[in-house]
Amino acid sequence: MSSSKSSTRSKFFLLFDIGLTLALLALLSVALTGLALHEWLGIAFIAVLVLHLLLHWQWIAGAALRWLRSLSWQMRLTFLVDSVLFVTMTLVIFSGLVISEVALPLMGLTTSRNFAWRAIHSASSNGVLLLISLHIALNWRWIVAVTQRLLPRFQPVNTTSAILDSTTQVEA
Repeated sequence: MSSSKSSTRSKFFLLFDIGLTLALLALLSVALTGLALHEWLGIAFIAVLVLHLLLHWQWIAGAALRWLRSLSWQMRLTFLVDSVLFVTMTLVIFSGLVISEVALPLMGLTTSRNFAWRAIHSASSNGVLLLISLHIALNWRWIVAVTQRLLPRFQPVNTTSAILDSTTQVEA
């Protein structure tokens, strides 16, 4: 893959993942969105999540195969966190559909009023927040590297050389 194509792909992944994270944060606050928008965004989020998995399928499949061989502890941890995140996200989506009060009843589907499903939805949502935080932390180097490549003016400044340069200019 050419460098330009790889850069465009990385930029797309980064922007897509930022959008996905912002959508998830909005979904985690029913008070921000209201119940109806929360449910419709949650249903739309299913498609976006599937797209995210498909876009990253090459890494997922590669990591699964390398898992059987010798992965670093960090790659194993990332794969484990991502796997648990997938299961937890699936539980959030399923339980959200089961307790839907607006979207599914509008489509003529009966949903549950069982408090246990609400508790499962709430607990798994909290779990997703924790796991997304770990997912971002474990992928932080990639996020920083792509951001620096795409936004070169935001490169970290070497403060020691900046100070030396400024004192040299003052003395001259």
